[in-house]
Amino acid sequence: MKTYTLRGRVNGGQKKQLITDDGRINHGMKVIEFHVWGLTNQSQAECTLNLDDDNPGTNFNASLGNQIGWAAQSGTGGVPSMYNFGLIDPNHVVIRNLVINNFGAEIANYMIILESVSLTDDEAIIALIKERQQDDL
Repeated sequence: MKTYTLRGRVNGGQKKQLITDDGRINHGMKVIEFHVWGLTNQSQAECTLNLDDDNPGTNFNASLGNQIGWAAQSGTGGVPSMYNFGLIDPNHVVIRNLVINNFGAEIANYMIILESVSLTDDEAIIALIKERQQDDL
């Protein structure tokens, strides 16, 4: 497996397209780690990873099938990691799109570690169905 890293910044209240469909349905990426942090030791960061940007939601919402990662960090009084949270749904493969959404008001830094995955035709079809928000609502 080959490992890749995506990192950068996303403005407060904004979303950013990280991976765009390359047309190869038998090739995907699996998010292994997802980290966010603010610009200063008193900043906050609240971000999700989504498989598409059609309905990213307005907050952390596990019932949205396209949200696959949630991360937050806040600091107060000069302590940068008073609250640090990160969670990734282990049952996902990114085939077409990966979008980061920043629900916080401030700029957030991010680092995402991914692994390359090869898929059979059947695995690719299931992953594509899951990307289209097979929600529990």
